[in-house]
Amino acid sequence: MPPGPPTVPFWGNLKQLSTAGLYPERIYTEWAKTYGPVYTVMKGSQPWVVVTGAGEAHEIFHKQGQATAGRPSSRMELAMRHGYWPQFMHGAKWRVARTLWHAVLNVGASRQYRPLQELEAKQLLADVARDGKGWRAHVERYAASLAMTLMNGQRITASRDPVADEIIADLAEFMAHYNATAWLDKLPGFWSLPEWAVPARRTAARIAANHRALILRHWDATKQRDAAGLSLPCFNRAIMERLRQPDFAGRVSEHEAAEVGELLTTAATETTASTLKNWVAAMATHPDVQRRAQAEIDRVVGPDRLPADTDAASLPYVRQVIQETHRWLTAVPLGLVHATTTPLPWRSHVIPAGTPLVLNAYGIHRDASLFAAPRTFDPERWAGRLEAAGTLADDRVGARSEALYAFGAGRRVCPGQHVAEQGLFLAVARWLWAFDTAADGPVDPEDYKPGIVCSLENFEATNS
Repeated sequence: MPPGPPTVPFWGNLKQLSTAGLYPERIYTEWAKTYGPVYTVMKGSQPWVVVTGAGEAHEIFHKQGQATAGRPSSRMELAMRHGYWPQFMHGAKWRVARTLWHAVLNVGASRQYRPLQELEAKQLLADVARDGKGWRAHVERYAASLAMTLMNGQRITASRDPVADEIIADLAEFMAHYNATAWLDKLPGFWSLPEWAVPARRTAARIAANHRALILRHWDATKQRDAAGLSLPCFNRAIMERLRQPDFAGRVSEHEAAEVGELLTTAATETTASTLKNWVAAMATHPDVQRRAQAEIDRVVGPDRLPADTDAASLPYVRQVIQETHRWLTAVPLGLVHATTTPLPWRSHVIPAGTPLVLNAYGIHRDASLFAAPRTFDPERWAGRLEAAGTLADDRVGARSEALYAFGAGRRVCPGQHVAEQGLFLAVARWLWAFDTAADGPVDPEDYKPGIVCSLENFEATNS
């Protein structure tokens, strides 16, 4: 195994990791300065490999993608999802889910979602124009509504909507129970006991039952709207169409297909909102960048219409601003953990099969050898590095860089990346066209809300 920080018996590196609190990405980045871009940490008796180098990430996750496409198994996670949660699985079930995701998210299929993205971007402008200081709630509604509309054709029209609240509460309960009970995965005897005798497993079963009922309600609502001729283009409808094809008969159950669609919604909602909040913070604290982006929009678009997808190629600086937002404060700083599926040779070491692999995007994006003055928000660092794009439909809105890992890497890269990029471009370009954003007090870019998804929350801004 690649060497890493010194360990203590039984605990491994857990005590050192505890000093990082809720920000493990920070200590992982510090350790990389001493132990190199690829090193091992011990979580108890379990070795984990942390990758904090851009070139090394490309080699491990892209060039050896088949060997690093696994996921660490968690019986508690699967217990809360009736044994099926493809984003956190490997093997045949995950491959079927990837096939369905590709069917609904490929470049051709994603064009049908463009009107929905246009509509939600317009609603976001109207909400912020009405209440510029309450922009954060409007961003959250926008992200939730866009995700829900794309999943099943049902919009979220209010900041506090019971449908959106139910989905958020479902995910929050899942995460809370997992965080409290993940250690039980290491106790084989725990899983040999009958479920009724173990409170944690009874709770997991209750969460699973509630979750299944929730996603099937959305699935059935899509079927009903489709039968009535009222269904909008959406993931669930596209998945249903794919399931009707002969080559997919019997490969997934209806519940599993509904889970595939719902996963896209939960993945998109918080990441979209967090990225936009981080972007607002960047604009509020960098008025020169904001003015330059607005000048580009004024020159290309003018005052009489909104920016459109066809303006993407003519707005390179706006696209650079979005790209720099992904780097400056990455919404998912550690991505989703991979695992080796076979023994992985690495330099003079061998990483055993089943070893968790952490992609430290936070550390890569703050590597001074890749990005000069990495804590500075500087869209110019992306000049000339964005691929030319005729329109958003070309699937080349953002950079294809071996140094940017905002959407993950390898075979676990976000399947909806180009759909997310399309939506961000429309929202950002139109916001810049419509509003001037200014900080209403200090903004500390290091004071971000920790977690799997990170965002700047402790600041205020006005939009006029």
